[in-house]
Amino acid sequence: MIVKILATPCRISASSVSVCLLMGLLSLQMNAEDGSRLWLRYDALDSELMANYRNQLQHVIIDGKSATMKGVAKELRLGLEGMLSMTFTEEIDMQDRSLVVGRHGPTGSLAMLLAPNEMQGMEDEGFIILTKSVHGKRLTIISGVQDVGVLYGTFHFLRLLQTGQDIRNLNIRSSPSRSLRMIHHWDLLDRSVVAGRGGPSLWDWQLLPALVDKRIRDYARANASIGINAVMLNYPEQGLAILGVDYLPRITALADAFRPYGIRIFIAGRLEEWMGDQSMPFAIDSLMQQLYHLIPNFGGVQLVVDDGMAASSSSTLVKLIHQCTKVVRSFGGKVLVRLQNPGGELSVDAGKEAMEFLRKIKRGALIQVPIGLGPHGFLSPINPIIDAVNSIKVVPEFQLDDRIGPNQFFYIGTVLKKFLDQQLVDSEKLPGMVGIANMGMESNWTGHPLGQANWYIYGRMLWGARIDEAILRKEWVKMTWPQQEEVYDVVDQILDSSYQAVRDVSWAQRSLAATNSLTYAYIRSLNEPTEFPSDSVGLGFDAVQYNFVSLYPAVQAKVSKDIKSCPIELLHWFHHVPWHHPLSSGLTWGAAVLEAKQRGVNQLERMLEKWRYLEHFIDENRFTKVAYLFQQQIDEALFNVEEWSDRLPSSTDMEAGNE
Repeated sequence: MIVKILATPCRISASSVSVCLLMGLLSLQMNAEDGSRLWLRYDALDSELMANYRNQLQHVIIDGKSATMKGVAKELRLGLEGMLSMTFTEEIDMQDRSLVVGRHGPTGSLAMLLAPNEMQGMEDEGFIILTKSVHGKRLTIISGVQDVGVLYGTFHFLRLLQTGQDIRNLNIRSSPSRSLRMIHHWDLLDRSVVAGRGGPSLWDWQLLPALVDKRIRDYARANASIGINAVMLNYPEQGLAILGVDYLPRITALADAFRPYGIRIFIAGRLEEWMGDQSMPFAIDSLMQQLYHLIPNFGGVQLVVDDGMAASSSSTLVKLIHQCTKVVRSFGGKVLVRLQNPGGELSVDAGKEAMEFLRKIKRGALIQVPIGLGPHGFLSPINPIIDAVNSIKVVPEFQLDDRIGPNQFFYIGTVLKKFLDQQLVDSEKLPGMVGIANMGMESNWTGHPLGQANWYIYGRMLWGARIDEAILRKEWVKMTWPQQEEVYDVVDQILDSSYQAVRDVSWAQRSLAATNSLTYAYIRSLNEPTEFPSDSVGLGFDAVQYNFVSLYPAVQAKVSKDIKSCPIELLHWFHHVPWHHPLSSGLTWGAAVLEAKQRGVNQLERMLEKWRYLEHFIDENRFTKVAYLFQQQIDEALFNVEEWSDRLPSSTDMEAGNE
């Protein structure tokens, strides 16, 4: 069915727009801003933009009636009515200056409007947005091979309007650079969460399947708007109990809510639960058949393997993984394998055994590798699994929520770009990524109003890894905060400087490595905030003593093995650095640590000062929340500096040349 909707013509004047904006302001005052609309605010544009866009978008034609296309229609209605104050009524004929939206195929209106070569090479999730003249009628066309591509194209088009882009001559072709773009919730079945500050879990298991909260559909919509196509529902330690008979109908209800938005759900569990049962291969087959019968687009499973068991029961585990992978892939799903080590052996041999285990399970499975993305962990040595095991496909795992402290904030876009820009990161070897996050029942989803930026930038950069990070950052600011240049500039500056500020404050303080497990530290960069070993002599891991440098590529190992040539940001990853060790800056190692921490505090104070400038530009709720959290962050940073000043030897003892 083709639904044709006409934007009722109306005369635009400065006075009518002012009345419209005033009504909107009064509405916001009655419904205090809480950040729940994220970047999908669709507030009325300024009068000049509104008039230009309305002139080009006189009619809207939506070709399709699937659940996804109904979502497209709803999104266009929200966006165009909100930004352009357009009122829709149905109409019959395609007219000049129409927006035509639908999937390309052998039949339907899009087949007549698009030439075969205009869709050539387009992937299933890809989309095109074209401006063209057909029989004397000027049309704007949004199309894709599949309905979900049309949905992604619709969000992209609305984003162009939100950011004030010229839409007169569009020629956009876009496909995702990664096939798996996942958010993993470390949520427990009682709705508590392992990490994050977004509030209780979105999944209300007690009410499901009878009631699917509207917030879940809003969450699916927000993810689709940035290209996220997979959500893992649970923390793996919760076990495979979530796949029991009591939970399957509830999982099915969630899958049904996510499906129209192109999102597949995944389940995480520990593989050891399947050990020792001779009938397990048959049970796996039966379970997966049942799952895919209920949820045809079920995404797959994450299997967590204990490091020690990977070495002691390697052949058994590999057999189970292959069995599970074979079944899941037969239904079009994916299996992710994640090594986990709650207390590994301190030996290079253990690390090599872990890598050999991964090589054995390479057939079909994806290896999920934690990569430190926090300011205290990202610049750790490149993970040896990605570098050394060339025969496997790796899915990097990032922490999108900070895990330094309850009030800390830093923007991850800068370091995420650095990772994606590395030559080793290609779509063949790294076909997807997993972001650990806790979007929950907190009204603004992420706890910290600026924390939404990390969610947004993660999805957008996974879609197009070569997109300029600075452009995406500004894009989020424009769509999320009031339409004032002063606001755009200040928020953008705060985001851009936040990572380095927090990294300086936490410099040499914490790592994403467990201090009781060097195997874990250097093989998988565990996302666990624990301190580097420090004592009266110095600070850092002594990877050279344990010969862990041998696990790294030759060039990396050669540079890092010598304390004099090792880059300063990697010193404490490879050496237990003496406090009085001289650096090229002229400072000792201990003095440099303290200087970095104080530099970070100073930058945080500047960030708060800049934020306070926006008091009269930003709604009271969000302004007050961010100001409070920044002050808490500064207070914690000051305490951190004071604590470390007391821990370090005196400046006399740290004099250079005392080695």
